[in-house]
Amino acid sequence: MKNATRVIAIHNHPTGRLAPSKADLDFTDRFIQVGRILNIALVDHLIISTEAYESFRNMGIMDDLEKSLTYVPTYQMVEQIRKEEKKIARDKLALEKAKTRDAKEKARLEQEKKETLIIELFQRGVSTEDIAKILDSTSKEMQNIINKN
Repeated sequence: MKNATRVIAIHNHPTGRLAPSKADLDFTDRFIQVGRILNIALVDHLIISTEAYESFRNMGIMDDLEKSLTYVPTYQMVEQIRKEEKKIARDKLALEKAKTRDAKEKARLEQEKKETLIIELFQRGVSTEDIAKILDSTSKEMQNIINKN
């Protein structure tokens, strides 16, 4: 109601014991997920006593709970899975395109090598029929390559 963007949870342990209970961890995990839905970040959770306090953030507990999937709503899990599937599909498509591009480039380079060889042989006086026999091709194809260059 106050348009908060961040909150800190605080509760006391009258016994003075500052270690978080399983219920404290469970509440914090659930509260992190509720905060995500409401777009309000849970910054920390403090346990206080009359003598001292303990911070979940300082203990590293917040980092672990922020990665937890225990209370993530099903619809968010489905959305995340769909995003991952789309990313995998995009990556796969990009890889296939790269393979195709590489194969076309390799074929083009091979054709250039072949044409260069044909021209060199022709310039050295080898007949188009002999070049065709050497390269297992037709003399017409050899003549077309020679005429093109």
